[in-house]
Amino acid sequence: IFFLTARTGLGQSLFSQLKNKELKASYFDWPYKKYHDNKYSKKALKEINNCSPDILFLGLGASWQEIWAIRNKSKLKAKLVIAVGSALDYVSGQKKRAPLWMQKNGLEWFWRFLIEPKRLFKRFFIEDFPLALKLIAKG
Repeated sequence: IFFLTARTGLGQSLFSQLKNKELKASYFDWPYKKYHDNKYSKKALKEINNCSPDILFLGLGASWQEIWAIRNKSKLKAKLVIAVGSALDYVSGQKKRAPLWMQKNGLEWFWRFLIEPKRLFKRFFIEDFPLALKLIAKG
């Protein structure tokens, strides 16, 4: 298993949890502000391919993780690539999940917005909102 994450320390946290379960795992923490730095992309590819993982989890955030996976699919030695976004933050315990009532009512996105409004305002209300309105109108 290999974790390509967007935050320093996240990979180490996941690695530590899996080490206790006797699973072979490695990680590379790619600083969020360096996504478009080709040097980091090459380093990530090298780290991943040195491990030849069965499963590569991409925790870089939508849509960058999908773009990166498509651009590099022919270079990757991973058997399976799964884009999981911020799920790794929750699995590692570095971010707290929404209260159960919000989870059950489809409001986890709103919880995330309340916790990180500056980071998520544009994504949720500028980029995603028009698409949501179109889907509702067609529904």
